[in-house]
Amino acid sequence: MRVFKRAVKLAKMSSSEASKYDYSYREERGKTTAVLKRDTSLAELLGICLGDGDLERHWIAIFGDKSKDTTYLRRHVIPLIRRAIHLNPKFRTTRPDENFVILYSTSAARALNKLGLPYGDKIKNHACIPDWVFRRRKMLEACVRGLFDTDGCIYGFIRRPPARGKKAIASFEFGRGSLLAANVFRALRILGYKPRMMRHRNECRLAFNEDVIAFMNKIKPANRKHWDSFRRWYGPVV
Repeated sequence: MRVFKRAVKLAKMSSSEASKYDYSYREERGKTTAVLKRDTSLAELLGICLGDGDLERHWIAIFGDKSKDTTYLRRHVIPLIRRAIHLNPKFRTTRPDENFVILYSTSAARALNKLGLPYGDKIKNHACIPDWVFRRRKMLEACVRGLFDTDGCIYGFIRRPPARGKKAIASFEFGRGSLLAANVFRALRILGYKPRMMRHRNECRLAFNEDVIAFMNKIKPANRKHWDSFRRWYGPVV
């Protein structure tokens, strides 16, 4: 609380002006932890972090391909962080092939860790969708959206005769040892889809046309590259 009051004083804000940010702190054994509201913005941010994020003790970073994800990072991820954590992250372009968004905040990093996001290596530290996200459908949809936008894809193929046309598949594929494919399989089942597990690839996918259409319309990916791929590959059975 002392930190928040000091920040309000430095910003020359009144208490009523500061209250609109809905942001507070909790002090535990000399450590300050941000208190974050468990809403759909926070659930989506957790999904993004589980996908292409990196949580360390003093910062959180989210990465994206320079050619495909820059607009998504700038127009969606940065505003989402502001809504979920009420702090302003920085956008960085210093890497050759990727851009990234970074937020320096020990208190916010500690809060995300307490909400279920592990520090460091996500596979080694058994990262998975937190239990509290599974308790509400809207939370689960938001978290799945974040995961798909960062670590999912739409791919497809041309059907062979006698069938004709194209086939789109929504896929979540993770590294060997990751728990997230099984997590996503459980989440998609809860949400009413019929996912398939490809265990040799640690991949969870939606392959039925009706599932892929429903997924795009209900989950509503925020990364435009997925809509571009969907339009490229989706086609009815002919």
